Amino acid sequence: MENKESWVKETLASMDHMQQATVSPQLQQALIEQATSLRKLRSIRPIAKWAVAASIVLLAGFNVISVIHCSKPTHVQNETNPVYKEYFSYINEF
Repeated sequence: MENKESWVKETLASMDHMQQATVSPQLQQALIEQATSLRKLRSIRPIAKWAVAASIVLLAGFNVISVIHCSKPTHVQNETNPVYKEYFSYINEF
């Protein structure tokens, strides 16, 4: 147990005389330029935002319309329908 404690104390004591590394002005300027260029890429123009919003609304609208259209019966099965008369006329004979 003493070995661990002495090792921890040595490790902590070795950090006493550490100081922050200095950055060259060229590197500092390059980092600042890169940060500002990334900030410009992240911003989206308002017209693009509205275009994305409009496309989402249109897509949702088309989906709703297609669900409503598919839920309605597409053909009426009665005697006035010509397809019904032609193919199901044998039912009426009985």
